[in-house]
Amino acid sequence: MVRAVVIPAAGRGTRLSRRTRDLLPKALLPVGGQPLMVRNLQVLKDLGVSRIWLVTGAHRTPFQDLVRTFEVQLVHHEHWERGNGETLRVGLEAAFREVEAVGVLMSDHLYAPVLLENLVRGSHRGNVLWMDPFVQDVLDLQDAMKVRRTPPALSKTLELYEGVDIGLFRLEADILPFFVQVQQAGKYGIAHALEAAMQAGILRLQNVPGPGLWLDVDTPEMLEAAERWVRRQGLM
Repeated sequence: MVRAVVIPAAGRGTRLSRRTRDLLPKALLPVGGQPLMVRNLQVLKDLGVSRIWLVTGAHRTPFQDLVRTFEVQLVHHEHWERGNGETLRVGLEAAFREVEAVGVLMSDHLYAPVLLENLVRGSHRGNVLWMDPFVQDVLDLQDAMKVRRTPPALSKTLELYEGVDIGLFRLEADILPFFVQVQQAGKYGIAHALEAAMQAGILRLQNVPGPGLWLDVDTPEMLEAAERWVRRQGLM
């Protein structure tokens, strides 16, 4: 069981700046009357997750309410603009001082409760990346991070792939050297580090159990899709 979670939430969310006015993190935009991130946090709390590290960057103050409500621990990363891989590394380093394994989820994604339950209560071991093979149901497939098992690859530009990365992971401390390795080569994306781990054989893939169980909310169009998604999921 995973009882700790790291959430990178450092970006500015420029594609949603018309809604956020650069004052609010996109993760706190309301979806179905409730802040996007709060939906995931409430499910995690109900599942018994007791430790949550939230890595901030462009915004910090708006997340203070989460500290009080969900006992979130804020970890500020002043060099967040380098990339989300370095942001996640900072959060993982903080978490792995206290726990052996963590769940990781993206702050601007919506996840059906069944996915978060699988992350928290599943019998998984080692490092796991959840992949969606139902690509025909992915709304923004062009911008999605594609995944291929053989040869291992993780990139938005793959022409041959088996699914897409949904931004949900179970990670242990042996993943950290791969973040350092790619950053030393000037690559600062989460995908760069995880692709290196895949190629080294220490990150395995886990298919989601069905289509339409997650949504990446990073444009005005996807925010509107998120409103429809929570209605379909019965999460209003």
